[in-house]
This record gives sequence, C-alpha cells and structure tokens, in this order.
Amino acid sequence: MSPVAHVTTQEMVKMFFNVVKGLTELGFRVVSVTTDGHRTNQSFHRALGDGTHPEYIVNPWSSDGLGRIYTMFDTVHLFKNIFFNLLNKKTLLCPPFEKTGAALTVKSFHLEKLHRMEFGSPVKMAYRLSDKVLNPTSIERVNVKLADSATHETTIAGLMVYSKEPGCDGFADTAEFLKIVRTWFNIVNVKSPYKHVAKRDDLLKPICLENEDGLKYLEKFGALMEDWDRQPGTAKISSDTLRGLVLTCRGLVGLSKYLLQECDLEYVLLGKIQSDRIEGHFGHLRKLAGGNFWASPRQFTEGEAIIRAKSLLWLSGYTPDEVAVDMRLVTQQREENDHRVATELTQIAAESLPAEEGPEEGKDAVFHMAGYLAHAVQKKHKCNPCRDLLADGHRKISVKIAVSGAEEQEAAATFTDLLNRGKLLQPSATCLKITEDICSIFRSLRVEAKTRAILFGCTNPRRVFKEISLNLLEEKEGSQLECAAGHKLSKLILPTMAGALFNACVSNHAKDLNSLAHAEKRPKQAQGRAGRRNSDSDKIRKLTGSK
Repeated sequence: MSPVAHVTTQEMVKMFFNVVKGLTELGFRVVSVTTDGHRTNQSFHRALGDGTHPEYIVNPWSSDGLGRIYTMFDTVHLFKNIFFNLLNKKTLLCPPFEKTGAALTVKSFHLEKLHRMEFGSPVKMAYRLSDKVLNPTSIERVNVKLADSATHETTIAGLMVYSKEPGCDGFADTAEFLKIVRTWFNIVNVKSPYKHVAKRDDLLKPICLENEDGLKYLEKFGALMEDWDRQPGTAKISSDTLRGLVLTCRGLVGLSKYLLQECDLEYVLLGKIQSDRIEGHFGHLRKLAGGNFWASPRQFTEGEAIIRAKSLLWLSGYTPDEVAVDMRLVTQQREENDHRVATELTQIAAESLPAEEGPEEGKDAVFHMAGYLAHAVQKKHKCNPCRDLLADGHRKISVKIAVSGAEEQEAAATFTDLLNRGKLLQPSATCLKITEDICSIFRSLRVEAKTRAILFGCTNPRRVFKEISLNLLEEKEGSQLECAAGHKLSKLILPTMAGALFNACVSNHAKDLNSLAHAEKRPKQAQGRAGRRNSDSDKIRKLTGSK
C-alpha cells in the first residue's frame, strides 16, 4: 500500500511502473493491469497509451523486451454498474443481441412487480429478490451480491414464466436482457476448470485453444455494447460503463489469446483476472477498523498486524468432546421443551389447516420445490427404491394434482424446464402431494403471530417443524407407502423433506421481513433532495467532518 494525500494520474503511473519493475526483477511475469471505472483510473489507462486507452503496453523490463501488459477494467465493478444503471434509469432501450432480433425494452419496474407478486409466499420462484436488491442505499451498492441476485437464473426464469400472465407485458424483454448480461458475467467469472461440469454449461469451460466459445461471446457482447454506445438518446447505460465493457472485452480476448499462444498455458480462467481477492482483503481490513469505510493508513497497518498475529494463536485445550459432555443435560432439557412445543402446535395446526390448495400462482414454484426435496432425499438416503418413489428420473413429465374432489389440474413444469440443464429431477405425484401438504402446514403455522412466535422462539424450530409434519401427515393417504426395500415413507423420507422445505421457506420469510425493514429505512419520496438526510449521508458527514 502507498498512502497518498490525493490520487493523481501522474502519481498512479509512477507507482505502477515501480511495481512492474520490482515484480519483473523478482521473476514474475506481469501480463495485465485491472482497475475500476473511476475517472482517475480512466485517465491512468489513457496515460499509458498516450491519450487513448491501449489494448496493451510493452513491459520494458521483460527479458525479451516484448512482454505485453493488457489493460482493462474490473469485470465485477462493470457487472454492478450495469444493474445499478438499470435501477437509476428505470428504462433502457437495448439494441438486439442477434442481428435479426428486435430491440429490448428493459424496465426495473418488472423486477419490482415480480417481487411484489411473490411477496409473502413461502415458496417462490424469484426467491433472490428483496427490497435491498431493488432499493439499495449508496453504501449497499458496493455489494455485488445485489446484482447477482437480480440477474440470477431463478429471477430470469420467474420473469419468463410470469410474462404469459395478464398485466405482465414486457417481462420477456427484461428477462432476455438479464440473461445476456448474466451469461457474460458467468463467462468472465469462471474460477475453476470444472465449473462447467457442476453447472452443466459448456460456455463455462476454461478458455483454451480447442474451446474459444467464451471468447466469441465476449467479442459479440463487446460489439453490442459498442453499438449501444453509439445509439442516440438517454435510455441506455452510462457511456463510461459502455466504453469500459467494450475495452474490457477487448482486453480479456487479447490477453487470453496471448497467454495461450505466447505463454504456453493449457487454459485460462477469466475469473482470476479481477480484483475480488484484493477487494475482499480490504473489506476484512475495514471490518477490523470498526466497519469504517474511510479507514486510515494506520488502521490498515494495524489490521495487517492483527491478521498475521491471529495465525499464530491457538485455542485453549478445551476440546469439542468436553463441550458436548458438559452440554448434555442442557441439550436434553431443550429437547423436552421442543417436544412439548411440537405437541401444542400439532393440535393448533390440525384445526387450522386449509381445506383448499394454495394460490394458483404458486404451482410452478411448488413443482420446482418438490424436485428440490426429492434431490435432498437422494443426497441423504442411498436407497434406490426410495428414490424411485419420489422422482421419475430426469425426464420431462406431466403431473396431475388433485385439487377438489374429482377435479384435477396439471402442474406446470415451465419454471423447472427453464432452469433445467439435464440434471434436475422431475418429482413424482407422491412427492408433489407431500410437498403441497408440508407447504400447507408451514403456511398455517406462519400466518398467525402466536403460532409463528412459538415456532420460531423454540430452541430448534427445524426439528419441531419436522415433528409436527410427521404427526400431521403420518396418517394421511400415501404417507404409509413403503419402498421395495421395506422403508416407510413416513419414518425415513418425510422428516428429510420437511426439514429441507422448512429451511427454504424460513429463508424466504426472513427475506420478506428484511425487505419490510429495509423499505421502512428508505427516505420518504416527498422530501426534497436538498433536505434529504439518511443513515448513509449522516455517516459520511461524520467520517469526513463536513457539516
């Protein structure tokens, strides 16, 4: 670190070349320089190229004098800027990605409407959306997880599913734009040579001489951003971000080919060419400084000393086994208390369970959740007959659900199909029925403040909910089924499904509560901009000493 009073382009260029010289003399091979899109950093890149941003510069200290250093902006910062430009502009008019396609009208309102449509539901499609994602404060905007949630594949699939509903016109355009951006970020964020195997997506393969599909997509994406930058009007991403995307795509493509052809690398992981690690380290140092965003050089130095000292410390000789022995009596008492709570809530839930099915708009989400629960059972239980009882393999199927008496309704698998890349399970009718029953139990316990407080206030709410589900569903039709190996569904499988669904539903419930709390902290729209004060502005005034 080099503390400076003011960051200037000349100072940055001087420090950069000093670092390059030192690293080269130590035996390292410098091949790229990455910064965020701050105006000073833009000037720094232009200073390296005599007034224009160069694709690369030559390292004068390299052994042959021909070593290249490619220049680009950080992909994570650009990814965040794309999403926050959408929030700021509200509406974007994006040129078609394919030459034969139509222009896309992208609106942040579509994300807000999707969030409102699913708000309060225990099972959701776009479960990553929250008020924090859609209305971030200025300090929260540094968190890349917000952009990640807004462009997550479940958010995109949710928009596509609801685009067919009345009043949801335009959802498909927003989904298509988010898909284009997400595909670009997935390619530039590959940090493992096996990520494509886990995600079942060939675009996530490491860049190599035999596979340049990712580079072709980057070139195409860069061309789209360049066309968009030339487009007249204001309904587009800021010019700084568009130019940064064009230059970064150019730099990543050039650097990848240089590393493969000149440096004899077997493959290139583009996710390693970003500032995630150093940003994470600075975040750790800021936490050690008391969460101070404007930490001083002294606080950074002290934080470094603390990090190094902690690696030399050892815990006391109090072993985990001794902790378990000392806690045994307390654990038994808590289990007895939880059992009493489960008995009480079972009686309440038995009287309040709804006779009808859940809302129609949740069928896609419930179908997908049923597949997830079947997967959870497969991970824990290795009995193949039990697996066959809950899932009909990986084939696309149509499942009929009993709704009221003889009436039947087909559960749409559209949401699952949009996310499926070949390994998602298709739940059986039995699995789907059990999933709906467990959802009804959770909904009945959550809707009343009294039962909600009792359930969430016990020592182990998950264990209590599993016991309640077992008590209520054990005698239901289908719960007494046995697999070919003689395992009872109610004893072995049902608790696992109830526990997995409880985790998902409680996570959605917590996000809804956080969204309400986050919305209450937002400044009122009626206030004028000049007189508006919030926690962020107050904190910045305190830290900077301004009035």
